[in-house]
Amino acid sequence: MKRLLFLIFIILGILALPLTGLAARTYSADGYTVEYEGLVPCGKCVKVSGLGIDTERGCNAEKNKYIHCQFCHFFVMLDAILDFIFQISIVIAALMLSFAGLLYIMSVMEFLPGGPQTLSQAKSIIGSVFLGLLIIFGAWVIINLFFQIIGVSHWTGLSGGWFEISCPIKL
Repeated sequence: MKRLLFLIFIILGILALPLTGLAARTYSADGYTVEYEGLVPCGKCVKVSGLGIDTERGCNAEKNKYIHCQFCHFFVMLDAILDFIFQISIVIAALMLSFAGLLYIMSVMEFLPGGPQTLSQAKSIIGSVFLGLLIIFGAWVIINLFFQIIGVSHWTGLSGGWFEISCPIKL
């Protein structure tokens, strides 16, 4: 059973990893809002609110600007990766809780062989899911507090996404 769960996690990870490149993300830079696609927020043409067209670097779409990579972009990229992991972990936890609940109900109603062993396995999965979520949420809080301590993010409140990475760059 543990091998099956491990295999499911590996398959979900392989299927979900390419989705990180499709996400459109934003960050603030010197009062502008920068919108980019994928994980890397720099070294390419990005959409910047309030700017004209940058035709020097081949950015020909409306409001696009070429942005060179700077040190703060590492933290913007790390924040995007962490947010993606956070969102995927919630989906995986919901699937695992559904699986454990189904296993629990089927073992109580004696549709599955194994009786008490299957029931304890379902309880173990539920406990592991909650422990995993606690670890992931705790790590997220610690990393965001670290970002705030070193000065690359600031608190935006519970309704504004909690933390926002500030990237003071020259546009």
